Amino acid sequence: MKNGKPCLISTPSPEDAPEVLRCFLKTHEETEYLTSYSEENHITLEDERGFIEKQNAAADSMELCAYVNGVIVGTAGFNRIGRYEKLKHRGEFGIS
Repeated sequence: MKNGKPCLISTPSPEDAPEVLRCFLKTHEETEYLTSYSEENHITLEDERGFIEKQNAAADSMELCAYVNGVIVGTAGFNRIGRYEKLKHRGEFGIS
């Protein structure tokens, strides 16, 4: 990073769920430019663990986290849009 601190980009483990959820909720509180407003999010810790497990097991999507000093400071996700042959090359990318 510009300040010289290393930033590790890695897939999260289910044990990272509390920090991933904290980061998700914080970013949704700080901006209105994400896909949902903070008051619309009712994600539980178990929901987040399940989401991470599903993303890690999927062949066509992934979740990434940015870690600075061992703390998750951002997340990004890549997901396939459709299952049809003509749509296999298309996807969506989200970042917070």
